[in-house]
Amino acid sequence: MRIIVFFLLLLYTLFIRLPSEIFMKGASSMKFNPDCMRDILLYLEENLTLSPDLEIQFISVQDLSKNLPYPIQEIANMVLVLDDAEFIDASRFDAGNQICELLVLRITYSGYQLIESIRPQPVWKKIKSIGQNIGSFSTSVILQIASGVLTPMVNAFLKNP
Repeated sequence: MRIIVFFLLLLYTLFIRLPSEIFMKGASSMKFNPDCMRDILLYLEENLTLSPDLEIQFISVQDLSKNLPYPIQEIANMVLVLDDAEFIDASRFDAGNQICELLVLRITYSGYQLIESIRPQPVWKKIKSIGQNIGSFSTSVILQIASGVLTPMVNAFLKNP
């Protein structure tokens, strides 16, 4: 199935959409942006679908760029990072050193765990505050901070349901 999708995307990219039109809007740094990461995951959770005949309805970085307030380069970088960390499954088609197409197929189990850890806005604000104070925002640090923030909240709820 992936081969067919890639073949169709290749034809589409080569003959309908010029690759230079996709990612040539100016350079962007490749810094890790935790807000962008969170927004991508929450958007994917809300918008990725599986059709009734179980066909994956993927989301492209262009779709993400139209719906999120970040440059396409930053979104593409974060999608690649989330794929590397196995929080999502993404497919890409490159031509030389240029990404011609980048698609998100699904959120992994680890991705859903991360989403649940960072979803509540009060928790996210605390995670960001602690991360800024310690000067680290890797996904493993974010998960560690989230656990530290959520554990007392869970314990308090268990004591007073």
